[in-house]
Amino acid sequence: MDVAFTCELSKPNVKVAWFKGKEPVTNGDKYTITNVNCQYSLLIKGVQPEDESDYTVEVKGKKSTAELFLDGMSVWPDPI
Repeated sequence: MDVAFTCELSKPNVKVAWFKGKEPVTNGDKYTITNVNCQYSLLIKGVQPEDESDYTVEVKGKKSTAELFLDGMSVWPDPI
């Protein structure tokens, strides 16, 4: 399962920074950061229990934070 956080700003092409907890998030195998017009998104690929955390987007010193909480997510294969 993939999860996306999206932030819509009033202006396009603004520099934003994403964080998992206090650690910066960058594009890579686990994360994809995109900017389309005024929508800025963080896609978390293949979400696992260890991805639970607060995720923050920061723009010009202002922050917005959301929590990724996985309720009842099972790990495959199920342990015996």
